[in-house]
Amino acid sequence: MLNSKFIKIALIGLIVLSASPISADVISSESLASTSSESVTSDTNKSSKSSEINSTTQERSNALAQSAVESGVAMVTSESEFWAAIFDQSVTTILLANDIVANPSNRLSGSGNSAGAVKRNLIIDGQGHNLSYDTTAYGTQILYAGTSGLNITFQNMSMGSKAYPNNNYYGIFTIQQTNVTLNVKDFTYYAENGAQPFFADGNAGSTLNFYGANVFTANGTLYGGEFIERFKTTNFKADSNTNVVQDNPTSLAAIYSDGTAIVNLESNARLSINSSKNAFVYGSTTINLQDNAYIGYENKKGSNYKSDNALLTYPGTGTTTINGGVNSEADFISNDNSMDVSNTQINSNGMKAVFVANNLGNVASKNNLIIKRIDTSSDIYDLNTLSLAGVQSQPVSNIASNTTLTISPATYSSGKSFLFIAQPTALSAKFASQVGSNLSNLNGTITTSQDAIRTIKVSNSRLYTDGNVNSVASQNLIESAPITPKVVNDDSPTLLTSNILGGQINYIYYNVQSAKQFTGYTLKSAWVEATAVQTKYSEITFPDSPITFNQPIPGSFAMSTAYTVKNSGNVPLNIKPTSVSDTNVNVTLVESLFEPNKQQVSLLLHGTSKTDSHDWNFKNLDANTLTINPYFTDSNYINYNIKGNYSGSLIGIQNVKYAVTFGWFQ
Repeated sequence: MLNSKFIKIALIGLIVLSASPISADVISSESLASTSSESVTSDTNKSSKSSEINSTTQERSNALAQSAVESGVAMVTSESEFWAAIFDQSVTTILLANDIVANPSNRLSGSGNSAGAVKRNLIIDGQGHNLSYDTTAYGTQILYAGTSGLNITFQNMSMGSKAYPNNNYYGIFTIQQTNVTLNVKDFTYYAENGAQPFFADGNAGSTLNFYGANVFTANGTLYGGEFIERFKTTNFKADSNTNVVQDNPTSLAAIYSDGTAIVNLESNARLSINSSKNAFVYGSTTINLQDNAYIGYENKKGSNYKSDNALLTYPGTGTTTINGGVNSEADFISNDNSMDVSNTQINSNGMKAVFVANNLGNVASKNNLIIKRIDTSSDIYDLNTLSLAGVQSQPVSNIASNTTLTISPATYSSGKSFLFIAQPTALSAKFASQVGSNLSNLNGTITTSQDAIRTIKVSNSRLYTDGNVNSVASQNLIESAPITPKVVNDDSPTLLTSNILGGQINYIYYNVQSAKQFTGYTLKSAWVEATAVQTKYSEITFPDSPITFNQPIPGSFAMSTAYTVKNSGNVPLNIKPTSVSDTNVNVTLVESLFEPNKQQVSLLLHGTSKTDSHDWNFKNLDANTLTINPYFTDSNYINYNIKGNYSGSLIGIQNVKYAVTFGWFQ
């Protein structure tokens, strides 16, 4: 593309310059597109659950009346206000205005309400404050559902502290009614004794929901419980992140099921459990991992409780079934004994990975883990392993869809870890030029089905010499080539390199590797080669202003101010003036010799490039050219000046105007 511009020169004079291509070698620009009872019954696994802690029946104190209560909202600043708000069944939202330490012995009762009973939907919003209990009654509930059909929320708060580390092993809110939902959001829990955050009694409709960021620490020696016990349904909501650390005695598992529990991790939810319990799950449980969800269980021998086993499912209690969605992941790690993976089946519907490992150098597992591919994608899955010496191998490869894999220690040669994972694979790759005025880019899009990191190198020459990109030597040469790679994390079009010479062959090398790194494993594809010829784009830019000169007397005159023409394209161009249009009648244009007493002018167009210069006579243009290089070089311009001689006698100002046409070619 060429821009034509009109340019003035004069005696007072005006010169008009225009440009047009000489050859047809013009490449157009392209752009890259790319229920109701207050009593609490005993349980065979727990001691007394009496709702009283030796407190006498009291009438409601006037503490709450002194606090801010409006439209069911109570702003509480003290223990007495807190217990009054709990007792007042008209209060539906309790806002903590301070950190509060509450002794359950001071709970209120009367008017048909037992101490700690809640009979309405209730939100306790800590507003960033802490609620701690001053108690040693570790086996007695504090707050509980006094009727069915409730919705209870604890949010924006912490519970427990180093100064007040005790709680009770019936949870932050005990559920022994039907259809009660407990929600926690942005909640931090700390307890040393009586440490069990969540307890339900297997009642129909008991539901536990996690939102936001939550942290649970159970670290003590007395009355330790599970993390979650006998909720029918537990939901880790989309984008939530929940971390659990347990080191306390006696209970058998991190999650205790009544045999029908369902645990759902919604899209992008994360659950990490680090526990000294013997097992991850007690009782039959179904765990559903939606897209991009993560569940991790790490077994350890704690300081307060040293487990004898590392079990996924406690023997004789049922089966754990994990249904993994697209790009979900399940990790099971032991820091002591080999992980017993029996009674567990994982159904993979496009999962990112299943990882089982031992961090003490023991064999990763014992007994059999069943993994079944239930997806219909074209992804290729493998079983990788690390030997006890840390050497990576692939004992099972190309695990097809609808294949059931039974993994015993013999399957992976009794290594210290094994990894079921899809091969990192690029589904498609597209590379295209993006050219325009002062623009010459190469963009690329690499699509993968799993989370992957794309590494891309671009060169103007081939990086290997043996003609086989897949040979070991070629792969090593590409890997070691001193080219800064472009690292891309998604499928969006990405700028790979810029300022590329038009017509150049771009040699593109790329591989993909798993976005999740597993210690000791290298999980990436071989380098793949592609080529793309950079689209040629031609554009010369002339200034908007003309060249002017003013020669007040006859004789030679100095060159005019420089007039700069630039190459805005990505290819070198040869440029020259091809014609001069002269429509002046008072002043005659001559080549060099003047006739006496005539109004005549001899003009030269002087061009200077970075490396050369030339003069063209207006009256007799020659065929010489100057080269103007692409926009990204330091020789992408030519300066033009007008110089000459005027012979006319002094008869007044003479105005002249000339038009110069330029041509260019590659």
